[in-house]
Amino acid sequence: MEVPEILLVDMEESHASGYAEILSDPATWHFLTDSGPKSQAECLEKIRRNIQSTQKGTARYWSIIREEEFVGFMAIHNLNQEEVAISYGVRPSHRRKGIALAALQEVLAWKGLSGKRISIATHKENEASFNLLKKAGIPYEGLHTAKRGIRHVFKLHTES
Repeated sequence: MEVPEILLVDMEESHASGYAEILSDPATWHFLTDSGPKSQAECLEKIRRNIQSTQKGTARYWSIIREEEFVGFMAIHNLNQEEVAISYGVRPSHRRKGIALAALQEVLAWKGLSGKRISIATHKENEASFNLLKKAGIPYEGLHTAKRGIRHVFKLHTES
């Protein structure tokens, strides 16, 4: 598969519509939020909180842009700690095109992760995400029981 050309840019309020498409998609919203599908207004508020978290240095949120269009997001959580978590989502019409893999590889190469332990958990039922993380070469740790279900856990330690 050819690697798609993408840009990672700071998430901004103008991306609320595309973000809402991801967080309200009936096939996948439950993999991304435990509190139900999100409306565009809720996503706008969430983006505002994401921007504040980025400014505080506790997280980092990027929008994935392809051909000048918002197609997804990548996020690093707990950035002020030794172990961070990564989450991501791609709009339904742009899935299975290599976009998430290209964005994940770019985020993993980000120098802000230097020396961090990275943990990525995906729902046991989320085969697409599981396959993506395997393809990215992130070491698989196994199934773990979390507060809200069983997750596949992948962990990586970056070099300083």
